[in-house]
Amino acid sequence: MTLLGWSAVPLFIQHFSTQLDAWTSNGWRYGLAALIWAPVLIVGAIRGTLPKGLARKAILPSVFNATGQTVFAFSFYHVDPAVATFGLRSQIVFVAIGAYLLFPSERALLRTPLSWLGILLVLCGVGGTLFLKGPAGPTGSVGVHASHGLGVSLAVAGGLLFAAYGLSVRRGLAGLRGAFFTLDG
Repeated sequence: MTLLGWSAVPLFIQHFSTQLDAWTSNGWRYGLAALIWAPVLIVGAIRGTLPKGLARKAILPSVFNATGQTVFAFSFYHVDPAVATFGLRSQIVFVAIGAYLLFPSERALLRTPLSWLGILLVLCGVGGTLFLKGPAGPTGSVGVHASHGLGVSLAVAGGLLFAAYGLSVRRGLAGLRGAFFTLDG
């Protein structure tokens, strides 16, 4: 399912980029997500089973996620789906660095040569895809046409923001327990 999601979303965004601007594209995606999660939250609120402070603690991760989703969607209006998706994969490096800085238990992992080899391979794969691909953008996309560099920058910024989202969820929501989930740090 993860592979399907990771593969389908970029293709849908690219496909609809000829008919929808990036703001509308995100509006539909977020609207659908809100409809999917609304019943869970409503039932939890009615039953009183949502963790205390959930809404307050979810603000920072929500800001990172919404901003990351927006930046990522905008990248499709400047580069093709492969470049945008590989730019997003830079999040692996940002997560590793962020985990090293925020979570002492993660530091041992980054002291191993295999971790650095993995980071190097990610950087080579992302760099090769982003910079050897060439400046050709998506065909038929609407909106402001910008350089290949802008699209790459937006995709990598999306990766940074998604990494910040994941790290902020782990740090800010650690220890919350509710009827629907348990988040351990």
